[in-house]
Amino acid sequence: MELSATTEAENQANIKVRVPKRVLHFSDGVLEEYSDDETDNQSPTQQQIVDPKTLTWGPWLIFKAWAAGTSTLAAIDYMGEYLAEFFGITTPKYQSEIDEYERKEAKRKELEEMQKGWTEPENTDSSVSQQPVATTV
Repeated sequence: MELSATTEAENQANIKVRVPKRVLHFSDGVLEEYSDDETDNQSPTQQQIVDPKTLTWGPWLIFKAWAAGTSTLAAIDYMGEYLAEFFGITTPKYQSEIDEYERKEAKRKELEEMQKGWTEPENTDSSVSQQPVATTV
């Protein structure tokens, strides 16, 4: 009995509990990020640094075009939200039709109110009784 109790205690001591680094809550569920899920522990790939002064015309033009393209992409990426709003990508597809419908409905209701004119309101008070009209025989 003592041998199995010691083995169980050793097994319990060797169990690692993974604690999430970050817990993200979404509308459709929960995502737990663990530190070993990311590639933080791996060394990043080294980029080869090129001296543009040592290049010939062809590779120099390619290098400058690549540098201009990446910097332009970075700028557009940075301004992406503003550009999307400017070009109308973030607006609902049929928002102009919805606005037009609401404008027409408001105008229609306004015309109905104007057509009613100055009419006397209906008497909804049931406590007021009509006086009988006297008739002569």
